Amino acid sequence: MNVLILGFRDANPFFDEIEKESSTHFTYGTIQDINTNYDAILIHWPEKIFNWKEPSIRDLDTFTTFLKTRKQENCPIVHCFHNERRHYGMTSNFETLYKLVWTYADVFIHFGSYSKMKYEKMYPEKVHEVIPHPLYLNSFSKISKTIGRKHLEISEKSKVIYIAGKLRKKAERDFILKAFDKLDVEDKLFLGHILLKNKFPIDLSARIGLRKLLSPIKKVYEYCANFDLRKKLASEDIKFLETPVNTKVISNCVAASDVVLIPRLDSLNSGSIYLGFTFNKMVVGPAIGNMKEILEKTGAYSFNPENINLLVNTLKEALNVNEPNYGVNLEAMYPKNVAKKWDELFVNLKQ
Repeated sequence: MNVLILGFRDANPFFDEIEKESSTHFTYGTIQDINTNYDAILIHWPEKIFNWKEPSIRDLDTFTTFLKTRKQENCPIVHCFHNERRHYGMTSNFETLYKLVWTYADVFIHFGSYSKMKYEKMYPEKVHEVIPHPLYLNSFSKISKTIGRKHLEISEKSKVIYIAGKLRKKAERDFILKAFDKLDVEDKLFLGHILLKNKFPIDLSARIGLRKLLSPIKKVYEYCANFDLRKKLASEDIKFLETPVNTKVISNCVAASDVVLIPRLDSLNSGSIYLGFTFNKMVVGPAIGNMKEILEKTGAYSFNPENINLLVNTLKEALNVNEPNYGVNLEAMYPKNVAKKWDELFVNLKQ
């Protein structure tokens, strides 16, 4: 089986875990790669098709032609349903891109029953299947808590809550920081990656004339707007790393933590949940989307993203757990078992 994955391989090792255990031959490529005979096309994040950049009208026309041609060739199109919307906001072109993928896809692969049930009603003519997200057994170094803390210069007595993943939105950042202020735990430490700053309200990147005129004002605005954030970062019980994020840094952070916190407020899925499971850390995540089902099935902790006091209480409970007992609940997420499901899918599509 030869499957074309649209887009280039990126830093997220999610599908690498499946490839290593799969009998299917996967190739990463673009919509120009039409000379090879593929048995199926696989689309992950729609925006990845254009290297995470907004497609032009011409790009969308080319993509439409690509999809129509694959349909004429009876080449199945499979969409792995990561997101309902782009993380950093939608434009009309991104809306069109998502709709094209959903319209032409023959199969939707979901990470949980929530999105499967929702989109079965919207697209009943499609095939909808649930295939679990894999654990990251091969992608990250499983080091001890002591070694992780030594690398990050964190005290052994600290109660470390690792904010997994990049804080993408101001609402996520503010929610997490408010919880931090309310969390009355001795030796607490919030650990995360580059903290989202308050930005100037006008995007000057493509406006050369305005950039020259407003740059001084922008600097003053951002200095003042981030005053409180700088004060928080100066605190000894909050540590946001400014270093580039890679698998080694993430391994250190997860290993060093007592609790892995998923900071999403309106997302469908989060790969960071499975990162926490991989290191056998107690995971705390929002009771929304497919995440709610996964957290409940595994015995992890969940919180209502509209109730900050509930998050604070949940974090306190999670910090008191010495070691989670996920056990057999994770077996379906082992890469070899997930890869088997993907292989069966593609074999069935060819029949």
